[in-house]
Amino acid sequence: MEQITLKILSFKPGILYILFFLFITSSPLAIAQKQSRGTNASPKPNQDSLNEAKQRITDSTHAAQRSYMDSVKTVREHILDSTKTARVESVDSIKKERKHFADSLASIHKYKNSRHYIDSVNKSRQTKIKTAQKLRKTSVDSMQAARKKMLEQTLAVRKTFADSVHKIQKRRSDSLAIIRKYKQSKRYSDSVSIARHVRMDSLHVMRKKFNDSLFKVRKIQRDSITKVRKHSLDSVKLVRTKHIDSIKAVRKARADSLAKIKADKERQLKAAQLAREKKMSMALDLKIKQKREKWSNETMLKKRWIPPPEPDAKYGDAL
Repeated sequence: MEQITLKILSFKPGILYILFFLFITSSPLAIAQKQSRGTNASPKPNQDSLNEAKQRITDSTHAAQRSYMDSVKTVREHILDSTKTARVESVDSIKKERKHFADSLASIHKYKNSRHYIDSVNKSRQTKIKTAQKLRKTSVDSMQAARKKMLEQTLAVRKTFADSVHKIQKRRSDSLAIIRKYKQSKRYSDSVSIARHVRMDSLHVMRKKFNDSLFKVRKIQRDSITKVRKHSLDSVKLVRTKHIDSIKAVRKARADSLAKIKADKERQLKAAQLAREKKMSMALDLKIKQKREKWSNETMLKKRWIPPPEPDAKYGDAL
């Protein structure tokens, strides 16, 4: 029952209002009002009995509302008490866990600050340092031994290589000394001079033969090039002459046509100028004639006579 009541109270307030409305509509007051609406067509009952019934229904409704509010209040108090107890239990459990964690940290800290732990840590550090030093010393000793062995081997190889190089250099210097001595002898110098003279003579002969053949080939090429160039120049000259003659003919025909057009234009300009002058002279004659007719005696006599205006003060002297 308590679980059902908690579920009902956990709903939104709108659902509680709906339940309260259903409770009121199912009350005896609502039933009596419906019956009174249905019996409106019947004759009117006694007013006192109706008031008593209404009072009784109102009292029962108030009693139901009070009982409903009391039940809601008790349920809410129960929910608050259960929530408080749950909070207190959760806070106590959190405190216990924190205390256990703090106690464990304190015990670890106490153990780390103890003499036994410090001595064991120092001892392990010293053993690590000693082993590292021993390993470093053994590695350095082995490295030095390997370097010494490598150096001895390198020196031995270098000594053998230097000895072989010295032997080769001595042999080469001996052979060069022998060659130098032979080259400085009179026999070698005479043979060299004779070989040079022979070579120079053969070179002169070969060079003369090559130059003669080269001059001959060049002369043949020059003659052929001259012949081809003369033929090409003659053909170009002939083509140019034909082209110039055609251009001259075209230019002459064009000049004749332009001269004819120019003469026609000049003749047309002269005719237009004569017509313009004639038109202007006729217009001038017509204008003079109109003025003469306007200022003739007959026209002036027909006009009314008006005295001349007085001279202006500004322009009187000038007039």
